[in-house]
Amino acid sequence: MVHIPSRLARPLLRLVPLLGLAAVTACGFRPMDARAPNSEAPKALAGIAVAPIKDRVGQVMRTGIKRRLNPGGLAVPETHTLKVEYTATTVARGTRNDDSAIRNDYTLSVQFQLITAPKDDTPAQVLMAGSSIAVTRHNNPEQLYAGYVSSREAEERAADMAAEDIARQIRLYFRNPGNYTAPVVPVPPSVPHERPTRP
Repeated sequence: MVHIPSRLARPLLRLVPLLGLAAVTACGFRPMDARAPNSEAPKALAGIAVAPIKDRVGQVMRTGIKRRLNPGGLAVPETHTLKVEYTATTVARGTRNDDSAIRNDYTLSVQFQLITAPKDDTPAQVLMAGSSIAVTRHNNPEQLYAGYVSSREAEERAADMAAEDIARQIRLYFRNPGNYTAPVVPVPPSVPHERPTRP
């Protein structure tokens, strides 16, 4: 049995996980959601146009999705459209003597479709359809303005969580499109690009 001085044992132990990771990487293993900077994936994701989404929460979500799909701001032709719809619900948790809520659970339920852009005689097609749910909780202070600020922050957190999950699902699709079955759903009508309202 080889004796290793204690002053060397700790640095060697820190190297063990790195050596194990290097071994599996050499065998071709990569995490399913890993991003390959040298592949064509960034260009493909940058070509996804995110259609306008209703209301202020939708604007926050749309901005978050676009930032995650095209973090480098690549200017490429639009090849796909991502259409997103959502519903929001608020559930009170606990009540005061005046029946006002002490806390609120805010739930964002999102449905989305990834659609190809029509080209020549080829009509648009829905490549994938997915969903996402984001839940946040916030206090409901008795002061009216403080409660308003708290609820807006909860909405924005939920929108950002949904944006992260949607972008993750889209990245996985582009990594392994053969693992997905195209949904048999009609392509929704185009939404005109409207000037976003002020939040």
